Amino acid sequence: MKKKNSNSMKVLSVVLSLLMVLSVISLPTLKVKAEEPVNTVDAFVERCYTVTLDRGSDPDGFADWKGQLLNGKAVGIEVAYGFLFSPEYTNKNKSNEDYVKDLYMLFLGRTPDEAGFNDWVGQLNEGKSRLDVYAGFANSAEFYNLCTECGITAGRYVKGYDRTTINNVNLFVERLYKTCLGRVGDREGQKNWVEKLITKQISGTECARSFIFSQEYINKGLYDWNYVENLYLAMMGRPSDPEGKENWVNALENGKTRDEVFAGFANSAEFAGICAKYKIDKGSYTAKDIGQPNEPVEEETVSQRISRVDYNNGQYVLYTYDSDGEELSKVRYKKNGTKLRYDYRYERLNNGLEIYYCETYYIDGGLDYEFYQKTVYSSDKKTRKEYYYSDAWNTLDSYNVFTDTEFAYEDNGEILTDFYPVKCISYDASNHKIEEKYYTYTSDHRLESCTEYFSGKISCEEEYEYYDKKPYGAYAYPKKETRTYYNDDGTISSKDEYEYNENENITKETHYLDGGAFDYKIVHQYDSNGRLIKETTYDAPSHVEHYIIFDLDYYGNIIKETYFNASGKRETYTLRTYDANNHEIETICYDDGGTEMWRYEYEYDAIGNNTRDYYIENGGDEIEYLSEYDENYNLKKYTKKYNGAEIFWEKYTYEEYTD
Repeated sequence: MKKKNSNSMKVLSVVLSLLMVLSVISLPTLKVKAEEPVNTVDAFVERCYTVTLDRGSDPDGFADWKGQLLNGKAVGIEVAYGFLFSPEYTNKNKSNEDYVKDLYMLFLGRTPDEAGFNDWVGQLNEGKSRLDVYAGFANSAEFYNLCTECGITAGRYVKGYDRTTINNVNLFVERLYKTCLGRVGDREGQKNWVEKLITKQISGTECARSFIFSQEYINKGLYDWNYVENLYLAMMGRPSDPEGKENWVNALENGKTRDEVFAGFANSAEFAGICAKYKIDKGSYTAKDIGQPNEPVEEETVSQRISRVDYNNGQYVLYTYDSDGEELSKVRYKKNGTKLRYDYRYERLNNGLEIYYCETYYIDGGLDYEFYQKTVYSSDKKTRKEYYYSDAWNTLDSYNVFTDTEFAYEDNGEILTDFYPVKCISYDASNHKIEEKYYTYTSDHRLESCTEYFSGKISCEEEYEYYDKKPYGAYAYPKKETRTYYNDDGTISSKDEYEYNENENITKETHYLDGGAFDYKIVHQYDSNGRLIKETTYDAPSHVEHYIIFDLDYYGNIIKETYFNASGKRETYTLRTYDANNHEIETICYDDGGTEMWRYEYEYDAIGNNTRDYYIENGGDEIEYLSEYDENYNLKKYTKKYNGAEIFWEKYTYEEYTD
């Protein structure tokens, strides 16, 4: 197997300068209202409580029903059924008249018209079941329209089939509409697909393919990676796994047609299991010589790399590379050609030593701060020294001495070697020891602890616990992280604890003050697909300070972020919209009254490069970032505008080289 050093000192390729957001002037708030519609998911769920149970919702129940509607577990007719035929409602023993009034208010959001009311009550009095009357309202055009306004799927009730099957088939069709077409299904289309699937006139494969190869879907112009993600969400009802998605995308890039990839999903055991669970005929499919073929990717022999950057102040930067294509230096010049300084440079000496110099970081438009660092590596890479200077290399401020250890591990058939510190000693310019750090690692090379000493006294201790998963590096798959800070007398000054789930998502962070007193904690909640749906901050162990609710679309994109105070009153909410390829194109934050507080707008080119970022807050100053690309999609020019005026730009020049 090939051996390589994955952590050798590769000089970073700096393409964009770090953006420095200018302070904006607070002006009067925009006089623009964004009133939320009366019919929302929240309003629908709350109406279910008030109409059927004659009471307001309880927090847990409300969150559960809303979650089922938003997360693809229930359609509108199923939620309505859950309330109308619950023990709490049926125990009220309502008359036929009151039952019909409740149906009107629940399904249609209005009081009954006289003719309709008399007709439904008459049918009940003549022996028609309440379930049959429920079905009439559930399948009505008026209920469909109300659900569409709420942003949910009404669903279709099919008489003679069990509710679980009806709900599952409705969800299957809803998933195809939302993941493939990005919309709620039209009433006739939804009715058609649901009834044909339930009565087994068509198979799940036929239904899915009709969506995925419809002209409406093709016109979305999805990239290969998003097409594959669509198949996972539409047919498997889950996000992709990284390995599986990579395999399918690679197959498309190397000549497989989209029809062939669809066939792979349609004939999979997982899709068969879903169809069996939903009581849908799966069907089978053989790819045809149609669809959207991808030409095989030819091996690229010529690549491009940045050679020069010009700035609006007249300065320019030149890049140099070694024979292996490794970046060696980035040197800045004045506009008259006089060398100003290195941004960084990298040297390999004949005795095997490697030296890395870092001089100045630039921040947007020529604003900078000085930072001079030299790192010298021993020939065996097990020792390195970092020197820090001021006054353009004239004065040594301090230096660190690292003792590193070499770890080797296998990744996708390759043996990688990395170096991690076991000890770091810091000295001042007079060689006096300032600080010591000691690192320990688990048997599989994950960081276990880091202990710091300042002037001989312990100052900080970090400890890590991990899940039992094969790591790809020293920090993979954390379970718990604890950081303890100490006073000079050895007592604890503060403590931070972080807990993670097996998806590497943080679930709880707790912070303690001097003496172990509670400071605050933040609890993160995720849905069954590992996506963040709620974040709660506590200012006492069991007292909520505020919480944030995240509403997600089928892709896991956050479409709404709502901030509530401790009493549950909404204070602000943020709405996000996305294009067909899940690029965020607009983010707007409103106060509780619907007044716009700030907004971001984003634009992209045909392959997804971000071409424009626009920001405005409270009617104040506007900040805009523009990126232009050449025919090879290399960044050609980056511009920053302030209130419409160009205040900074940088232009990029590239050179070709052979791999």
